[in-house]
Amino acid sequence: MISRIGFVWLMLMMILSNSLVFAQNFQEADSLKKCLKNLGGRQDSLQFEILKSLAFCEPNPVESLVYANQALFLARQMNDVVRVARALEEVGLSQRVLGNKIESLEASLQALSIYDSLNMEDQMATMYVQLGSHYALELNYTQAISLLAKGKAIYKRLGIEYEVASANINIGETYRLMNQKDSAIYYFHQALAFDQPNNNEVIQGYAIGNIGMTYAQFQEYDTAQKLLVRAIALLTDLGDPYSVSIFKSELGMIYLRQDQMKKAWMLLDEAYHLALNNGLKEQIRDSGLKLATYYTQTGDYREALQYTLIHHTYKDSLINLENVTKLEQLKANYEYQKRDREIAAKQTEIEQSVYQRNIILIISGLLFIILVISLLAFIRTKRDHQKLAIQKSEIAERESQKQWLLKELQHRTKNNLQMISSLLNLQSIGLVGHPSYEAIKEGQARVDAMAIIHQRLYQDGSQLRINVRDYLEELVSNLVYSFNPKVTVESKIEISDMDVDKAIPLALIVNEMVTNSLKYAFSDHSNPRILIALFRNKHELVLEVADNGPGIFDQKEINGHSFGLKLITTLSAQLKGEINHQKKSTGCHWKVKFEYHNIS
Repeated sequence: MISRIGFVWLMLMMILSNSLVFAQNFQEADSLKKCLKNLGGRQDSLQFEILKSLAFCEPNPVESLVYANQALFLARQMNDVVRVARALEEVGLSQRVLGNKIESLEASLQALSIYDSLNMEDQMATMYVQLGSHYALELNYTQAISLLAKGKAIYKRLGIEYEVASANINIGETYRLMNQKDSAIYYFHQALAFDQPNNNEVIQGYAIGNIGMTYAQFQEYDTAQKLLVRAIALLTDLGDPYSVSIFKSELGMIYLRQDQMKKAWMLLDEAYHLALNNGLKEQIRDSGLKLATYYTQTGDYREALQYTLIHHTYKDSLINLENVTKLEQLKANYEYQKRDREIAAKQTEIEQSVYQRNIILIISGLLFIILVISLLAFIRTKRDHQKLAIQKSEIAERESQKQWLLKELQHRTKNNLQMISSLLNLQSIGLVGHPSYEAIKEGQARVDAMAIIHQRLYQDGSQLRINVRDYLEELVSNLVYSFNPKVTVESKIEISDMDVDKAIPLALIVNEMVTNSLKYAFSDHSNPRILIALFRNKHELVLEVADNGPGIFDQKEINGHSFGLKLITTLSAQLKGEINHQKKSTGCHWKVKFEYHNIS
């Protein structure tokens, strides 16, 4: 007769021997739960192994995290450092799937620190791959590739084929994120080649799905569609909501680009609810944006706005100053701990060396005293330099944080302006033909003009100055596209950059002048043209906006556009500019002169 404890051990060994990994398979999870239930008296080592294995193969990431934390608690009660590290591995993986970056990185770095201190090379390789995947998602591709290659080299030397295949998938995904198609596909096929003797469905599902996403990224939709369908089928059977949500979302976007709207909606909706039901924050964020794109394309702007707000809510919860600071702090703490261990090891060597040389130091007492005096002087000088270096470092860090906060403010300002623009656009849809329709559209154009400048500041990483040539050309192009795409624009902008607080009123002046031409100058014109010029003339900066329409001939017609003219006049006065409107039969010609030092 086999005892109950012996039966549980036997069941566990059978599960472990039938698969290289648990593959998040429902049947294996159920078997382990039965083992845990049938476990009679407390047997800590066996209970830990079952809990850790459940954390690995449980398909629901929330339940997986519960088992991982239970395993971690038990390992700490047992005071078993190696088991603590193994449990931390599972905690890090579960937190990563749930989108909890800080908790994931903290657990992974703690595990790596333990393995590093114990020189457990194979386990260190696991953590290198895990951390490399984290750095790839944080867009730190150089560090990601370095860590992944480091882990892969260890696995290859130890002959662990499954883990080599897994590392290749992560390297391929990193190259995909870097838009390097050939390298990405090469490593995904390498993963399949290493896994060929084992024919593991998890490796196949991940590799095939990622190859499909790579082809989709480069618009090879037919190939991508077939591969993603295969991957979804494989991973659905294995109960992997994280990957299935990603691949369904990508497949839905392929159908959307091919105007297969019903299939697109079904897959995007399934991906969103799969992420929502499993608490996958990153997938909720990404699926929300894709559903907003779908509803925008189908004309359902109310639903589009709802999913846009969901996207921004989860985006802001995942990326904020507190999280970024904590992530960097965790990375720095690991480096400090590693350096402390190295210093401690060196300190031990120094102490042994000092002990061996005590006799020589006693004989050379006088020389030692002189050396100590010199050393104290050196330490005092070095301490002063260190204090100065620390002060400089703190000042640089505060300055960097201020710049980051300003950039974040520009990003938030751009988002808020775009949200206002979207609301105005939605409002205008129901007012077509109403007298207020034009006023709302003009207001939207003014908001867009300010939004573009904050978007450029955020993208360029600048805080005070902007490339005014690119900005004005983009602004005018957007206006022409909105009002009359047949209009030809001639740009003669010779000024490259400008202070942002000067560029905004200048852009609004251009917005009003160009909008006026587009609305009133080309009703029956076969070859409409607009000129925009900005150049320096001695000590003046000159702005010219002209069209080849009929022009404005009388005061009554000018008064008909009084609000726009008042805005132009007010903004010109704000920049201390002199405005001149030339009445020509060949068109309307605006010229504004500014003192160069007032606007440069």
